[in-house]
Amino acid sequence: MNRRDVFYNLERRVTPTRLLNSIAQSFNNPMNDGKTLVLVEGYGDYRYYKKMLIEKSVFIQSTSGCDNMNAILPILVKQQKCLAIQDSDFLKMGQHKIVSANMLYTDYHDYEMSALADDDFRKRYLEVLKDNGCDVDINIALTELYTLSYYKLCNELHNFRTDFEPVNKLICKVEKLDYNMIHGHIGSNSNGFHDITFGFLNGIIRSCPIDEDKKEYHLVNGHDLFNRLCFHSVGVVDEDFLRDKLLELSELSDFMKMNLYTLIVDWQNQNSVSIVLS
Repeated sequence: MNRRDVFYNLERRVTPTRLLNSIAQSFNNPMNDGKTLVLVEGYGDYRYYKKMLIEKSVFIQSTSGCDNMNAILPILVKQQKCLAIQDSDFLKMGQHKIVSANMLYTDYHDYEMSALADDDFRKRYLEVLKDNGCDVDINIALTELYTLSYYKLCNELHNFRTDFEPVNKLICKVEKLDYNMIHGHIGSNSNGFHDITFGFLNGIIRSCPIDEDKKEYHLVNGHDLFNRLCFHSVGVVDEDFLRDKLLELSELSDFMKMNLYTLIVDWQNQNSVSIVLS
């Protein structure tokens, strides 16, 4: 079990009430006077944004997912200055996300895909992987993940509550990630399974085009991409290594290229605080 799976299993036990109690105990003390509370989704996000924000000015709190974040943000903003940074997921493809002056979204699907969407960073990242014996082609991996990613988009748009964990575990193991493989594995493992036919899925693909450049970085999530790269590395690296290298290589200069950086600067100016490095 990799580090992300360990945190995922722990995070599943977190509820909004427990989270609010935890924040009340940890954030509300004299050491944090004057700090801005920044909510992020998970541990990887915490590590990434910690590099980009002013440590003495912020208290970064993982919410163990977007649902908890959505639930507690309206309560917290009434008590202190609070900014939430959430994965955009399928926002550019029609997924509904809450609109709030205190909620900002990643440029692409998540922080990993937002980082890798930058040509210079991606080149630097792949060179480091190659130096470590992992010579992989991201474009091939992205293409292989299209069907699964559209399947997940369909699930979000129609709230089918499909359990993708059985398929997620196979991304780094199987040769083909086609419709038959995906449909066969989730069909027998999801409570209240909704049968998504091949024709229905193709309809979603046709009806959810993205005209923007690098649409694949909106469609595919970082967790799936890393797992597919693990498949192509044939055991040379694991997901933890791939994520650690991305976090290690990410610099403020990379973050400053993102629209999210500009949005954070705008937010801090509107709220008379200074939270992001420059």
